[in-house]
Amino acid sequence: MKCRIFIDTNPIWEDKGPFSTLFNSSFSDLSEFLSKHSVKNTSICLPKIVIRERIQHKKELMDSAIGYINERIKSLQEAGHTETEIESKLDYIEKLQEFAEDFCKKNKIEIIPQPSVSVEELTDLVVNKKKPFNDHGSGFKDTLIYLSMVQDVEKNKGDTYILCTNNHKQFDQEIIDDFKIRTGKELIIIPDLVSVQQKLDEIIPIGLHLEKRNIEVKNFVESKLGDLMKEINTTQFSVNNSRLWRTSPQDRFFWNPTDLSATDMDSSEIVGYNFYDINFSSIEEIAKDNIQVQLSLVTEIVYKDNKIDDDLSIFSRQVSLRTSPFLRSSPGMIGYQPSKKEFNFLLDCDLNAKIILIRRMNQGFAY
Repeated sequence: MKCRIFIDTNPIWEDKGPFSTLFNSSFSDLSEFLSKHSVKNTSICLPKIVIRERIQHKKELMDSAIGYINERIKSLQEAGHTETEIESKLDYIEKLQEFAEDFCKKNKIEIIPQPSVSVEELTDLVVNKKKPFNDHGSGFKDTLIYLSMVQDVEKNKGDTYILCTNNHKQFDQEIIDDFKIRTGKELIIIPDLVSVQQKLDEIIPIGLHLEKRNIEVKNFVESKLGDLMKEINTTQFSVNNSRLWRTSPQDRFFWNPTDLSATDMDSSEIVGYNFYDINFSSIEEIAKDNIQVQLSLVTEIVYKDNKIDDDLSIFSRQVSLRTSPFLRSSPGMIGYQPSKKEFNFLLDCDLNAKIILIRRMNQGFAY
């Protein structure tokens, strides 16, 4: 069986880390999974439009970071310093394109060219509200991804096509049926890369029984969410074990090694948490019954007498000290005081001993 796995932008999104980091670690994990288990006739396919979207976003983050630094330099100049502002001289697009190509080559990921499609065909799709276009006419990028899959069938004759995307509104049963009509092939839509590994284990099969294991791990972690949040709000993390991401785009290239402690997060009146969303980006067995898990969690802290989280943590105080116009005007920043937070965890889980340990955590606002 020949399997072709196409990846949308959302499962591999990464806006933190060094300039060269375009994709999250779970993307390379999938490549390592195929290699480790000697999975043959299975290709990871990355549409060119996805690469361009990631490059553009990273460039915008870099431009914002330079703007933020120059604002600080201006403040220093007013105080008598002679530092000069940074000029954006590098061709970031070209450099990021090199990073993307090197990443794909290293991880044996096939870059899929843009589909050959006429303006007339695109016009018909959008006017007739054919998915992936939505009722309002948006969905151009999703349509290019979909059409690249359709045309790939003609070139590579894959038996099974998997699309990894969490955009369920545009990629639904209507798309699955349309793909079958156009190509005669089955399309499987999967929301995350953890589930892609699980599906491959099922249809090849590999014999790892990942579905059973992943259900057990997810249930175990979800049963411990309250304990994890309590630990975050009551335990002082060391600089080595916990690094907190600043929330503005200008700062996402820089680590902020500030401890989280009980005094920082004011846990004295916390009575519970409302959990809104949890996404498992990686579930990997590193030893027998020892599972390493990466996940993101969106939660709202509930205080005594229904008080709303007022963002008086060290995290928010640091942001509020800044005077950037971007921070003053952007939704979700200081002045709006959102109650929902996103926490990203790297966890070690011992399923036998029923122990869960936080290896790393970072926090940001949930938009």
